[in-house]
Amino acid sequence: MERNRFPRGTRGVNLVLMAIFLVVMLGISALAIDLGMLQKARAEAQRAADAAALAGASAFLEDKSQAEEEELAIARAQQAADTNYMNGVKIDSVTELTVSVIYDSVKVRVKVRRAAVPTWFAQIFGIRAVPVGATAAAVADYAVGTACVKPIAVPDLWQDTEDSGYPGGNNVQDPGETWLYSEPPDVYAPARPAGDAMAGTGLGSDLRNTYDNERDWGRRVVLRPSVSEGSPNQPCPGDLQGNKCYTPGWWGFWGGTVPDLRDKILGCDTTTVQVGQTVDTESGWKQTLNNAVLTVFQRDPLATWDPAALDPVTGKTGTVVGSNPSFGDWRQSPRVWIMAMVAPGDVPQVSSDHDVVFNNFMLWFFEGCIDESGIGPIDGDCGTKDMMLGRFIGLAKGTKTGPAPGTMVRILRLVE
Repeated sequence: MERNRFPRGTRGVNLVLMAIFLVVMLGISALAIDLGMLQKARAEAQRAADAAALAGASAFLEDKSQAEEEELAIARAQQAADTNYMNGVKIDSVTELTVSVIYDSVKVRVKVRRAAVPTWFAQIFGIRAVPVGATAAAVADYAVGTACVKPIAVPDLWQDTEDSGYPGGNNVQDPGETWLYSEPPDVYAPARPAGDAMAGTGLGSDLRNTYDNERDWGRRVVLRPSVSEGSPNQPCPGDLQGNKCYTPGWWGFWGGTVPDLRDKILGCDTTTVQVGQTVDTESGWKQTLNNAVLTVFQRDPLATWDPAALDPVTGKTGTVVGSNPSFGDWRQSPRVWIMAMVAPGDVPQVSSDHDVVFNNFMLWFFEGCIDESGIGPIDGDCGTKDMMLGRFIGLAKGTKTGPAPGTMVRILRLVE
């Protein structure tokens, strides 16, 4: 006779236990599914926060005022967040995004938070929704250097405390004025981030921040004085500073032999050049280098600086017009150069070979060359007796691909 597999009286208990076990397993499985869904939503929130923070911090790479950069940082962070999704639902940058701009630290902190992400099976236990969020912060950090640097070094600007005809100084070099070591002493400090009015006297600082010439935008500079003249006091042609422009009075080639210099003028040397790097310079000008400069000029020969036109990117007065449309934005023209700057007190007041230390990298529009008299057309033929002119268009950012506008040598990175 077949015997019953369950002891008498236990069959009902086992059924109850099995039912309880199935309910528990079902609950655990349901919670596991909900947990996985919430983890996915959390990861999506983190990606959105990272992207928004980096987009916001990119505003510090623009050459704008503090108020403009803060406004732009918020707008870019919101725009980046609006393109992301959580759990299949688009993020709302108005209600689900908080952006904090910490200007002194060139940092943007972003918090993405959705108050209620619906659950599936957890609703059995009364958990209908769970808040999910993430936080990220990014900075426009200083880079150690940049690439695609043209092999010409020129002195930076300074704050002059006294000059003839300008009591208290006008912070540009005037005829008859050289770097002063007398009392009261002149002051020099490299330009620092925009908005810090007390920091920096060099090109790009707030020291000469005016409506028409914001942080030296468009200032004409003699990148190379006439070799025959060699004078730091020579007037230069133009429409800024009462028909005078900043004349460094010194310049130097660096970076190797004449073939090396020629290649760096014609193309982009991807070797990173660093702030604090010491190089040996020489002031000789050779026909081979003149030919290289002329070749670069002829790659975009119709580009000229219009001091009255509005630049569409920065909103500042002064921009390049006539650039070849194939380059897109004129900032991609081969006549936009990155060049190294040195402290004005570290170089002699006359042309000579000298060791110098790079302390900044700046963007220039290579305007062309003109006869030492300042009379005649500006063109790409930079003979021995010609002055090489450039327009200051901002401080470079760290890059391996070529010139780009920025407020210092910087790179973007996440810090939180």
